[in-house]
Amino acid sequence: PANSMVVNDTFVKTAGGLTADYDKGLSIFSARELVTRLVQEGATIVGWQIDNDLKALGVDRVVPTHQIVDLTKQFVTANGHKCKLIEAYRSVFRRNFPAHNAGDDAKVTMELYHYWNEAAKGQV
Repeated sequence: PANSMVVNDTFVKTAGGLTADYDKGLSIFSARELVTRLVQEGATIVGWQIDNDLKALGVDRVVPTHQIVDLTKQFVTANGHKCKLIEAYRSVFRRNFPAHNAGDDAKVTMELYHYWNEAAKGQV
């Protein structure tokens, strides 16, 4: 919905061999429907290497590029190369976070987004 911010990661599913509670998570069909609806309502989709997530959901062709903010393109090394999420976070906030946890990854991605968005407005 317009002017909303996601702050609840209750339904985040983990991957990559980590322990997950799929009874809490959304089905891929529900997630696909939700993303499609949000995009139709004008939402901006924010993520770190978000193209992988959009492809996995099967919505990569549904989301217009102007509604995607892939932070890997905003946070780069001094040489202009992509960096890891933990590297960007550590560089900006001077602290670590638990890597390889989908919920924490989502939270720190949004922290980086808010930092980048405020910097774009000239307020950082």
